[in-house]
Amino acid sequence: MEETFCLLPLLSEYEQNNNNCYSSHIDIVMEDRLSQLPDEILVSILSQLTLREAVRASSLSSRWRYLWMHVTRLNFDVISKVRDKALNPDFCEKEGLRHINWINHVVDLHRSHTLEEFSVRLLFEGNFKCEIDKWLKFASSKKVESLELFLLIGYWVESDRYSIPIELLNHGSSDASLFGFGALKSLTLDGIDVCNQVAKIFLSNCPLLEQLSIRNSRLLKHLEIGPSLKLKHLEIYLCKIDYLEICNANLISFGFKGTEETNLCLENVSSVVNLQIEVYRGSLPILIDLIATKFSEVEKLSFEVSSDQLRALDFRHSFPKFNNLKWLILSVVDCTLLEVTPLLQASPYLQMFEIKDLWWNYSTAT
Repeated sequence: MEETFCLLPLLSEYEQNNNNCYSSHIDIVMEDRLSQLPDEILVSILSQLTLREAVRASSLSSRWRYLWMHVTRLNFDVISKVRDKALNPDFCEKEGLRHINWINHVVDLHRSHTLEEFSVRLLFEGNFKCEIDKWLKFASSKKVESLELFLLIGYWVESDRYSIPIELLNHGSSDASLFGFGALKSLTLDGIDVCNQVAKIFLSNCPLLEQLSIRNSRLLKHLEIGPSLKLKHLEIYLCKIDYLEICNANLISFGFKGTEETNLCLENVSSVVNLQIEVYRGSLPILIDLIATKFSEVEKLSFEVSSDQLRALDFRHSFPKFNNLKWLILSVVDCTLLEVTPLLQASPYLQMFEIKDLWWNYSTAT
């Protein structure tokens, strides 16, 4: 938490004391070699640092004082610092407001015309919606290439989630040419109520989009992925989706976590080599048959199964062969190696097998 909370005082410290810092530094150092580098190289170096590191590194060079404001990657990860207190409503509201001010301060000072990456991982409160709108407008104006918005939802705001306003995407107009996220290559939305129309707008207007991840959306009910997209990586996790169609798409990786109530319409998806899948309470033989028939070229397979699903199998059950499978990861609760024997027998060329016990939270690899 210290790194996150100290950024605002750190910024003001540089505004107040920087002149003294630089004058003393220059008196001691005979030659400031870093200042001889072109701005674009200095900015490139700073872009590899965290915001805290970039600001502090400014003391290394007289020309770095404001260059951190031109970095092309902005990452605000609040959740990893305070996850252990995320279920405390008072804490979330207090610290959330503090981090809102921090993000707004950095956004207001930012001077680069473009952004390679903009990532916000935040404890969500219902009164933060206008601020999130502001950040999305900011990212849009910077022609952002990679956008991640992860909102950790507390039980007290479950019914008041954030959803992206459709008018924000087209700047209040129905004209698709005004869409501000056309440069996107990667989009991750977690804990946001993404509706069908918003998902369609992104897919229809992001010709460079290669990675799409939508998690924990209550409003996404219908999604179609077709052949015209450049999409290579797709994740749909814990969304109450009724219909998901993937047809003739050139996906490399696909992740799905849901229930058997979702109608998965999959046609010509053999390009997928990395598959992560869980169908809650679904029939394991049906799921395995689906994987074997639709994802015949899969090389890395990761899926969660319950002990009930495994124990419902006949030990002599024979699965279709996974002749290309090299890496199998099973996430289970309270099962034995004997119970996964049919899966191992179906994978004659397996090179790595990993079993994760979700109950005890450990994993072993062989």
